[in-house]
Amino acid sequence: MTDTIRAHIERKWFGDTPVLADLRLEVGPGEVVAVTGPSGCGKSTLLGILAGLDRDFRGTASRPAVVGMVFQEPRLLPWKSAAANIALAAPGLGRAGIEAALAAVGLAGQGELLPRRMSLGMARRVAVARALAVEPAALLLDEPYVSLDEDSVRLTRAAVAAYCARRRPAVVMVSHTPAELEGFADRVVEIRPIR
Repeated sequence: MTDTIRAHIERKWFGDTPVLADLRLEVGPGEVVAVTGPSGCGKSTLLGILAGLDRDFRGTASRPAVVGMVFQEPRLLPWKSAAANIALAAPGLGRAGIEAALAAVGLAGQGELLPRRMSLGMARRVAVARALAVEPAALLLDEPYVSLDEDSVRLTRAAVAAYCARRRPAVVMVSHTPAELEGFADRVVEIRPIR
C-alpha cells in the first residue's frame, strides 16, 4: 500500500451527465492540494472516488490504507454520543485520547452530547476530530470549516495543521474560501464544469 493518493479519472457520469473527465491527480505524503471550482462541478464526487467510496467511474484510483474523511455533512451516528462516534472510528484511542481529540477542536467536556443536542458547527468539529483520530495517511476534507464561527475555524484549522505537521498525510481539501487555503495548500487544482 502506498502513502500517495493517485487518480486518473477518464470519465465519471451521473446517468447520462458527465461530471468529471480526463482528470489526473497525485498527492504525496505531506502535500496539501486544494480543489476549487463552482458548485456542482464534481469536487465532492472527486473526494468520494479518492476515498474509495465511489467506484462507478472509468479510470483508476489508489490511496493509503488509512483514510480520514470529513464530508460536507458531519455524518455522525445520531444514537451515539460525540465520544462514541469517535471511538467507533478509532477504537484503540481510549477515553483520554478521545477527550484530547475533542479538546483540540474546542469541545472539551462535550463527549456525552448526542448529535441532536449539537449545533451544526459542533457536529462538524466532531467530524473533524473523528477523521484525525484514525491517524490517517490520507486526509480528505470537503469544506470542513463551513458553518463554523471565527473562533471555531481557528481552533479546527489549528488541529488539522498540527496533525499534518506531525503525521504528514497526503491531503486533498475542497474549499470555496481562499483564506482557508492561504498558508495551508501547496497547490490548487481547479475543476471546471464539463460542457
